[in-house]
Amino acid sequence: QRYATHVAAWVAAPKCGAAVKLLAVDLLRCYLEQLKVQGIHCCPCLLTGLKLIWQTQKDDLYGSGPWAALRDVMPAEVLSNLEISLMRPEKSVRLLQKAIQLWRNKSSGERCSFVEGLEAELQLQDEVEDSGDQREVETNRLESIFRRAVAALTPPRLKREAECHQGQQEPLDPDSEQTLDRNLQFRLRRIVIFCLTRVDQQDGKFSAVLDYLRNLVSKLNGRSQTELL
Repeated sequence: QRYATHVAAWVAAPKCGAAVKLLAVDLLRCYLEQLKVQGIHCCPCLLTGLKLIWQTQKDDLYGSGPWAALRDVMPAEVLSNLEISLMRPEKSVRLLQKAIQLWRNKSSGERCSFVEGLEAELQLQDEVEDSGDQREVETNRLESIFRRAVAALTPPRLKREAECHQGQQEPLDPDSEQTLDRNLQFRLRRIVIFCLTRVDQQDGKFSAVLDYLRNLVSKLNGRSQTELL
């Protein structure tokens, strides 16, 4: 902790050069990670230095690269409850964006296997919840299932002309037809609905996923159920 305290002083120093400061930021992150892994709480001197960094370098900490990595390992004692709640959505946004991109990069066959995997995880989750074992671990797993299922959702699409009996409907592209043929979106919606009955919707870590889901649902406005797939 003595070394970490000295490095924290370098990071907080206003006259420290940019290149040296970045090295110090990365070194401080390593020290904090080691303390966390070893279960050692930060001493008062180190906490004072970290609080000074948080107060004077907050714009950098909400940036990217080494600063963002340092922010993610800051002990809770350094942050106020409001700051913790503000950080959670930012992390949830990054996780959701990553999940969306992973889904979009999958082939039709990979998507089918992906949904089957989610269903298998959900079944296991339900069985463990019934047994009451490993509740905290399974709560984290449910969060992951919920995020990945929502990331794979697409807005309901208009049915084709023959099905809607309307004059001008945009045909589905081949990839969308393959997805619909496998009924993947229907299965994903079932997973999402199940998760909605289990997750704490007041928890800030779900805010990005819930906002994304609300945006998808809003696209239903003005359309009857018979028009939608």
